[in-house]
Amino acid sequence: MALAPLAGIQVDETLGLFAGSGTSTATLQAIIAALKTDGAAVGYSVAYPFGVAGPILCMYALNAWLKPKIEPPAAQQIETAEIVFNNPGFSGIRFSELVAKLPAGVAIAAVRRKGHNFLPSEELVLELGDALLATAINKGVLNETVALLGEVQTGIIAKDRQDIDYFRVFVSKPGVVGLTIAELVFPSDVECSIVQIRRGDSDLMPSPELLLEIGDRVGVLVHRSKIKVVRAFFGDSIKGTADLRFISIGIGAALGLLVGLIPFPVPGIGKLTLGLAGLLLLALFLGKVRRTGPFVWTMPLSANLVLRNFGLTIFLAQVGLASGPKFFATVGTTGVSYLLYGAIIALSLVLITAAFCLWVFRLPFDTSMGVISGATGNPAILAFASRIAPTDRPDIGYAMIFPSMTILKILFVQIAAVLMGG
Repeated sequence: MALAPLAGIQVDETLGLFAGSGTSTATLQAIIAALKTDGAAVGYSVAYPFGVAGPILCMYALNAWLKPKIEPPAAQQIETAEIVFNNPGFSGIRFSELVAKLPAGVAIAAVRRKGHNFLPSEELVLELGDALLATAINKGVLNETVALLGEVQTGIIAKDRQDIDYFRVFVSKPGVVGLTIAELVFPSDVECSIVQIRRGDSDLMPSPELLLEIGDRVGVLVHRSKIKVVRAFFGDSIKGTADLRFISIGIGAALGLLVGLIPFPVPGIGKLTLGLAGLLLLALFLGKVRRTGPFVWTMPLSANLVLRNFGLTIFLAQVGLASGPKFFATVGTTGVSYLLYGAIIALSLVLITAAFCLWVFRLPFDTSMGVISGATGNPAILAFASRIAPTDRPDIGYAMIFPSMTILKILFVQIAAVLMGG
């Protein structure tokens, strides 16, 4: 903020340069609301282009300089093993007791005895010669389970589907979205076992606390006669996995705007508001809650990706069209000084963040790129970070930093406007 007295720039234009360098439209809205002038929009329009391009160029330079070795993580997949139970030390043990002795992350999905497959109950007493279908994400713990219980004999359970069968269903029914597996209540005449959850490109092991999301593919074991009932229970509609809950979106947006209007006093400064950051805070809260009664606050993955990419395209196009005239008009009258000041602000933010991430805290390169993207706060920068670091860590780093940075930027400009006499 030293730019204002040193360079003779107006307070509103200075804060606009800060908002544009940080590519934060919510911050610009807070400046205009606090100062009641349009000068901030001029500074914003001049600084915004480099606020997007600058961090991308810095990431490109860091990637070329450091040459990090980043390998995309392999997608998690469920491993299975059919085990003949022949450990005499466990003869006569109850199923619940055996499960407690298995390595963490291993589940027994089905049992075969005397030529019939069935789903195990807690009170089942295991006998030598039983065949067990074990599942796990980690192949190593599955091998430990085989060594503990007996030996592998492939095809004993999987080839016989007369009693129980395995199939996958899409989670699309609003009544089950947002529930944990423990909260699912199947019809009384249906005995069903959830073996795996396919979410995106990864398999998840089912656990009582795992929440179901729209678009999940649930792998279940159930008697063949009950397959239609289970499909109806989960919905199993690929069309339903792309539907948006417009009522939930509208209610969430309205509540978020109301939160942003709530003033809170700061001693010596006055009353501050969160503005558009209220939407962000409420979205984080509702994302944690997942559902409230009939209202589902989550969005299908497919719809999320489409809206995110479409929104990014529209956003960049709108910014270009809106900023173009003001950009050239301002540059033509004030020279490149505004551009230089905006570049200094943007590069300072990026380089300081990169230095702390890479050399002070020694975070992995892909995580650091996500943190830088979150600090600058633009989806286009995150998209580039995900290209040079093709893991899920840039998304995680962005999601962790972006909300707090947006709130800090909004509060900072309101405080700065008061201190600078705006």
